[in-house]
Amino acid sequence: MITSVLPDDIRSRIAAYVVEGAFDSDVDVLRAAMDALDAKDQFQLAEFHRKNEIAMEQSRRGESKPLDKEAMLARLQKRLDAEGS
Repeated sequence: MITSVLPDDIRSRIAAYVVEGAFDSDVDVLRAAMDALDAKDQFQLAEFHRKNEIAMEQSRRGESKPLDKEAMLARLQKRLDAEGS
């Protein structure tokens, strides 16, 4: 069993769901939250695969161009500089 201390704002949000009758217990609220995170992760993975398949098909049709690593690294460095990293 995992024992942890939750911040007050999270405990209040969980309790509100239980008091409103949306869930029977704190555990049910947390279980639903974890299920939602799992669903989000699965959606993001499916979206990645969908976009990757589109890119691969475009490449097979000759519609893509070679990766310009130097330009990509320059854009990344510019972004990092802007973020202050």
